[in-house]
Amino acid sequence: MGDVPHEEVRRRWIAAIKDKAVKLARYRAKRIVGDDDAYVIAVNGCQLGALPIHHGVSQLPYALEAVYPAGPIAIPVDKKTGAFGTPYLSNQWAIKSGQGNPVPTSMFVNEKYADISGVIACTFDRSEDSILPLDVVHNHFAKVAIPRGLFGPKADEWVTEPDGKDGINVKKLESESGPATRPMAAVPKPVP
Repeated sequence: MGDVPHEEVRRRWIAAIKDKAVKLARYRAKRIVGDDDAYVIAVNGCQLGALPIHHGVSQLPYALEAVYPAGPIAIPVDKKTGAFGTPYLSNQWAIKSGQGNPVPTSMFVNEKYADISGVIACTFDRSEDSILPLDVVHNHFAKVAIPRGLFGPKADEWVTEPDGKDGINVKKLESESGPATRPMAAVPKPVP
């Protein structure tokens, strides 16, 4: 038994994705990636730690936690009665670096990253099936969106929808692997 270093693992995911996001500018300059091309970042989560860990502190995939501000599950408590309210997924806009500086967890709610269509990730190094399970996280604000289902019916796809106010909800599409999970807390409109 021991602690899982969630923030350290999440920082590795963020760094891997950010590194590939920075490379996009060079790819566009060299015309390797055109302005109308989708750009999907692939991450092998098995390479980001000693053990392949799939879920972060939010109980959602690290691939999602790296680009959307999914925080820990919170349970409101009535101060007068001590009664527990309905659990919800909190927003966590940043985590701390090893030096204590903020590391943003919100790439996909920042217009600076609208050139990224999504992230495809795998955290399993083996499978009983011939296909490794994937997580596909769509960027709500992508200039060029990737079609749903592009990576096959076994991929867990994380998509967004307006929350009816000024934000968005992130949810898992129903797939062969099971029903949709609870939506993430509403995320405000993108950061300019």
